[in-house]
Amino acid sequence: MSGAKRILFLSGGSPTLVLSGDSVLESASIGAQVGVLSVRNGTGTYTFSETADPDNKFTVSGSLLTTSATLNYEVSPAHSVTIQATNGVDTITRTFLISVTDVPIITNATTGTVAENATLSFTLAENSNSATWSIVGGADSAQFEISGTTLRWSLNGTRNFEAPADADTNNAYVVTVRATVGADTADQTITITVTDVTEGIGGPAGSGILLEAGDYLLAEDSSFLILE
Repeated sequence: MSGAKRILFLSGGSPTLVLSGDSVLESASIGAQVGVLSVRNGTGTYTFSETADPDNKFTVSGSLLTTSATLNYEVSPAHSVTIQATNGVDTITRTFLISVTDVPIITNATTGTVAENATLSFTLAENSNSATWSIVGGADSAQFEISGTTLRWSLNGTRNFEAPADADTNNAYVVTVRATVGADTADQTITITVTDVTEGIGGPAGSGILLEAGDYLLAEDSSFLILE
């Protein structure tokens, strides 16, 4: 019929199980949220559960998918998990691949010691061995510099226990370093403690003798008496 109008009914499609996120940082703590589960084009109220988790890395709580174990990009850059949603009538199952995002994880110690009057050579390390290191803070940041992966005293100098140069003059020098890999960073605060060294007293000029506490220096053929 000329001039008739057609009315089209568009279907919303079949119910589809969806997850709002598909990646998680390898540094994420246990219980970190991966994403929110929902059913697109579904009707009624759905409940969600895990049906397969080969690596035992995830758990479902309500509509949230969270981590249940630590993640390590270098061990596995992705993990699969299969989720089931049901509203009492329909059941939907879908497998998701969750990517692990590589981030630098600093693995060196957070403390170190060095004797006074000695140079500092503290090795910085992180899991990818490809980081660029920098100093980003700390009360005593000006006392340090980084050469490659080595934290050392500024100008590669030394420090004196008897004349501490740290902010609170207790011979514990605090600095915060940053590891950068691509767009990812990780920070760590390090404390370097300067230890005391017994320093000798010089003998006569040109003698090459170094006296320690309790030593006596006597002329040849002389006699002495020690009273205790």
